[in-house]
Amino acid sequence: MGYVLLGIGCLSLLVVSATVLEAHRQATRNPGRTRR
Repeated sequence: MGYVLLGIGCLSLLVVSATVLEAHRQATRNPGRTRR
């Protein structure tokens, strides 16, 4: 069971990091329009 929880935690961390990187990339691409 511990391995399952560890895998879920790693997946969630990967998803969060991916979303943050994408947001940062779009923010740097459009410095004037950060939010709609």
